[in-house]
Amino acid sequence: MAKIHNVKKRMPLLFSRETERNWLTPGLTEADIQELMKPFPEENMQAHTISKLITSRTENSNVPEITNQVTYPELN
Repeated sequence: MAKIHNVKKRMPLLFSRETERNWLTPGLTEADIQELMKPFPEENMQAHTISKLITSRTENSNVPEITNQVTYPELN
């Protein structure tokens, strides 16, 4: 996922529906939170690159086309 996510190799926290409900439980302890912060199985994910417009500060990125798949030769 880092190949398409970003160069800093950060990873968003992804949950299954069951884990999502647990995450939203009020009063979680730090130990509870750490237990929920496990890598999401890569085989359960689908991904594609999107337009660099998503990070534009000058153009409106709030358009449906922003999520269309874009091919970047440098990622091959």
